[in-house]
Amino acid sequence: MNLKIERDDRVVTVTLHRPHVHNALNRELMTELVDTTRDHGFHSMIARIVSSNAASIALHRAVGFEIVGVEKEVGRKLGRWLDVVVMQRMLGGR
Repeated sequence: MNLKIERDDRVVTVTLHRPHVHNALNRELMTELVDTTRDHGFHSMIARIVSSNAASIALHRAVGFEIVGVEKEVGRKLGRWLDVVVMQRMLGGR
């Protein structure tokens, strides 16, 4: 069997300082990131967010991401195990 797998993915990390988390800038930045990603021909976007970060999950939902899964206890911070919510936004036609 001959199987070819294409890797057309990129990783982008966006972190906003606390004073900017709840203003319009975060939604504006995410909308621009989605538009730019689509314009460059990518098929979908995937976000991995610590499950306790309700603001980030809400922001991603607001720009069209859907929860597609939860990774249980995949990270640690301050001695605690953390779950990660996986969200996806499809960019092109199906």
